[in-house]
Amino acid sequence: MNLAMPKGKGKVLLVDDDGTLRALYVDVLEREGLQVDQAVEGKEGLEKAKQGGYDLVLLDFLLPGLEGTQILKELKENPPQKANGPIVMLTNSDQVEVIEKCKALGAAGAIIKSTVVPDQLVQRIQGYLKDQHKG
Repeated sequence: MNLAMPKGKGKVLLVDDDGTLRALYVDVLEREGLQVDQAVEGKEGLEKAKQGGYDLVLLDFLLPGLEGTQILKELKENPPQKANGPIVMLTNSDQVEVIEKCKALGAAGAIIKSTVVPDQLVQRIQGYLKDQHKG
């Protein structure tokens, strides 16, 4: 599994309060050579996202403090000085309304956590990073 970018390139922000899932995602992403910053709750995630410079942001929908939609709204209204790549929502909901609401606020898409295995996660992230680095 090779990502679309050279190994060792790419910075991902992972915002998720589920410690087990976060550890799994970090392991998978770091094995692909990506640098992963983590945040456990919404306010911390927003602060890091506002610093900018991430190639990809993986943002949980339900977080303590600020929910994912609140973070999306804040980033849309007050973009970071150093732009981030696509924001992909992490959710356990496959409700179209939830995903559409996130897209309306600027999310590039969503990954339904309960249906994705690590290989699929890498493939999905590869697609987002490839789109990000076109041109």
